[in-house]
Amino acid sequence: MHLKFYSFILLGLLAHSVYAGNGDSNRKPAQPTASKTWDKTLMLRIKPEFRQFLTKKSFNHPAALGLQATLGSQRFFARFPQREAPRTAFHFTGERIPDMSLIYQMEYSANVSLFDARRLAMNTGLFDYAEVKYIRETCLVPNDPRINQQYYLDSIQVFQAWDITQGDTNVVVGICDSGVQTDHDDLMEQIKVDATDPVNGIDDNNDGKIDNNRGWDFCGPIFISTYAGDNDANITQGGASHGTHVAGITAAKTFNGIGIAGIAFNCKIMPLKCAPDNAGGSIYFGYEAIEYGASHGASVINCSWGGPGFSTFEQEVITDATLTFGTLVVAAAGNDNSSELFYPAYYDHILAVSALGTGNRRASFTNYNYKIRVAAPGVGILSTYFNNAYQTSDGTSMASPVVAGVAALVRSKFPLLNPDQVAQRIRVTADNIYTVPGNGGASFFGKYGRGIVNAYRAVVDQTPGIKNLAVRVTDGNNNLFQPGDSLYITADFINYLQASSPNLKVTFSVVSSSTSTYLTPVASSAENILGVITTEEIKNNNGKPFKIFLKPNLPNDRTIDIRMYYSDGTYYDYDHYSIVLNPTYINVEKNNISTTITSKGRIGFNDDGSNEGLGFQQKGRQTLYELGLMTGSSATKIANTVRNATTGASATHDNDYRNINFVKEQTGPSIQVFQYNNTMSDQSATIAASNVEILQRSYAWTTPGDSNYVIVKYSIKNKNTTPLTNYFVGLFGDFDISVNGQQDKAGWSEAQKLGYAYNTNSGGLYSGVSILGDVTPNYYAIDNDGTAVDSFGVYDGFTDIEKYTGLSSGLYRLNAGVTQPKDVSMVIGSGPYTIPAGDTLHVGFAIVAGENLTEIQDAADEAQTQWPLITSNQEKIVRKGQLKVYPNPAGDEVFVIGSALDQKIQIYTSQGVQMTVLSKQAGLNQFILNTHDLAPGIYFGRTSDGKVFRFVRQ
Repeated sequence: MHLKFYSFILLGLLAHSVYAGNGDSNRKPAQPTASKTWDKTLMLRIKPEFRQFLTKKSFNHPAALGLQATLGSQRFFARFPQREAPRTAFHFTGERIPDMSLIYQMEYSANVSLFDARRLAMNTGLFDYAEVKYIRETCLVPNDPRINQQYYLDSIQVFQAWDITQGDTNVVVGICDSGVQTDHDDLMEQIKVDATDPVNGIDDNNDGKIDNNRGWDFCGPIFISTYAGDNDANITQGGASHGTHVAGITAAKTFNGIGIAGIAFNCKIMPLKCAPDNAGGSIYFGYEAIEYGASHGASVINCSWGGPGFSTFEQEVITDATLTFGTLVVAAAGNDNSSELFYPAYYDHILAVSALGTGNRRASFTNYNYKIRVAAPGVGILSTYFNNAYQTSDGTSMASPVVAGVAALVRSKFPLLNPDQVAQRIRVTADNIYTVPGNGGASFFGKYGRGIVNAYRAVVDQTPGIKNLAVRVTDGNNNLFQPGDSLYITADFINYLQASSPNLKVTFSVVSSSTSTYLTPVASSAENILGVITTEEIKNNNGKPFKIFLKPNLPNDRTIDIRMYYSDGTYYDYDHYSIVLNPTYINVEKNNISTTITSKGRIGFNDDGSNEGLGFQQKGRQTLYELGLMTGSSATKIANTVRNATTGASATHDNDYRNINFVKEQTGPSIQVFQYNNTMSDQSATIAASNVEILQRSYAWTTPGDSNYVIVKYSIKNKNTTPLTNYFVGLFGDFDISVNGQQDKAGWSEAQKLGYAYNTNSGGLYSGVSILGDVTPNYYAIDNDGTAVDSFGVYDGFTDIEKYTGLSSGLYRLNAGVTQPKDVSMVIGSGPYTIPAGDTLHVGFAIVAGENLTEIQDAADEAQTQWPLITSNQEKIVRKGQLKVYPNPAGDEVFVIGSALDQKIQIYTSQGVQMTVLSKQAGLNQFILNTHDLAPGIYFGRTSDGKVFRFVRQ
């Protein structure tokens, strides 16, 4: 949180994006730098159930209006106002078709970071996502002209391809870039003119844009976020020549006696200008341009730009272009000499392109990744330039339009192929480059794509085109892939092209890596005969999964890559899939609460920056900044895993709990209970350690009354030969409900032994911690800024003395943010305890969240009723189990299944008051309770044989 001492948090959201460079092919990957984003701008998708509150320029739901007021909304508008909801929800492959009509853009003025604005938006519950809007960067490094010929045309055999097809003027390539010099001698005749909207000052085709018959300029000469756009995609200066260079590679006028030859020959281009002239390398409106190009007839769209940082909005634009409009998007893989993810190239449905130099050797700058589909020349590429000039340039920016030109030829030759089929045809007809010296051999096999694009083979060859659609991995139990597990891997395979023969097979293998020594693949399960697969038919290997045994010495957090190699006569291709093994933390999403259980005493987040993990969300709304364990007997004998005395950008956390066993999902006491166990010691605290071993058990329930909490139980064993005295156990929690927590207060609910924080704004959430069982609680509410006269703060660091004070002061401070709302936190726990030598102390906490105080109090009450059950003998709980109850919530009657009527039944309120309720037999092991006289609320029951149940009376 930047208002505390975590100024680096936003960097977790904003990844890097840099230009490519020349240099040695063995140079190390470029160091990441922050990507650029639009200032104070969010991309939002409204949940479908709130559609009735929308217009094209407003969202009139009360929570949306409150959000806009809080952020000082300047503009709120449909990003694609001409779009309607899709007529069918799913593509034939099972993929959901995005609803582009629900995507909105909001620009705001309040002094609120993008990180906090996103969280504030998501906490309304109105949006499927709230994301930053990236400014992508072009993938180009200009250099002085060196050659006066287009060597790359020979490299990709385009002359032979032109003997088969010279393109179709109805096939249009969208040049989604910095603009195009539309009056360049080699480009002016290649621009597609849309006859449906002539230049007459009228929007003849009713698409919301006037006279847009030669592409569209989304940005203007300088960046203005509110720029309405215009119909002139021409550029005004050489600094914006990137798009002009790209356009010439794809479709400069061929056979006209001047300049160069474009690969797509007779195919046309659609200029889509999405960068300002004075910053031609910064792509502000790339995805709006993709949507426009796709919806206005572009068969292919080239994107020679990108950067790190995944965006659901961006993926949906690509998916929509592919599935709704049948447009193939081709994208540059990036110039960082890195395997890191780079978008849009690595989104689904994209034809991603790496760069080669002369001799088909990898370009020194090109990125590499299994998501790359094909390679193309990208060094010393001569093409059109501003002011009717020509220039050579390097980059995956140059390789991508080579492939886009080939894609246009394929679409001309095979007009009925869909985008995925075109991409697969280009891929499977590419020529192998992995035997070329300098291309990395086996260790880089597949990471530059299948090979160099071959234009001739792409328009001639008849071949299958197998691709993996989905991979399923299971270990037959908890699917956490831990030592001793056996993995079973199955997949769905689609054939995009010609029917295969009966001999088509897929062979699974593990790509060799340092992790491979900890695995034993079962060779007999590796090869599967898929047989005949016709065009667009889908088959799987469910009947014969690929099996891998994970050895007992498997380290934690290891990733393996699975290769699926397809072969059928001379045809071959391959896909890859990555699997994370033996993770050190688990995301728990079983009820209204989504959180992360770690192996080192933290809850919600695994890392110091509060980025790695889910936090503590209630129905998708974030409530947490930090939550972690603290134990000890004095200020010099304290172990913890929360922030320490350091401050500023270099601030760190203590990590005093050493892993003994990483967190694993266990068999719960019933089918409604999920349990996660891990073991740790406090030995990493060194001289401050108390020599204890801690078994942490975490629980989540799926039963209706238990949906707003999770329980964490600590069984702390004294490993010393003498008693451990004056021992305290607690949690430090910083629950940020409002933006940066600045509108929060903290309070105490005595009946539930519950410390909580809440957002004082209307409709704000509540979250907190309740200590469980018959214990005397300690609670210390903290004003984080340190301005309270009776308390320390934590902005200036959190010292061991302050931690021990919070743990050991009893019910010292029950409220924070008393005079005004502010950023608050809390310490809640119990003690002092004496733990005899070799004995074990059991302490439990319920972490709760809800929409109001009553809801979290009810959750804490329900957790209190669970505590005796999870502290009992585990086998006893499993044997007795819980009864099934319906309907729940109940009206005047409730059915209880699983116990005979002759069992004595006791009914209690959530406060433990016993109630008198009549019952009658309703069948074998089933009875009915008459709940007519019960007041609305939460109740629990117990039979004389120890079975328990709970229900809500409406």
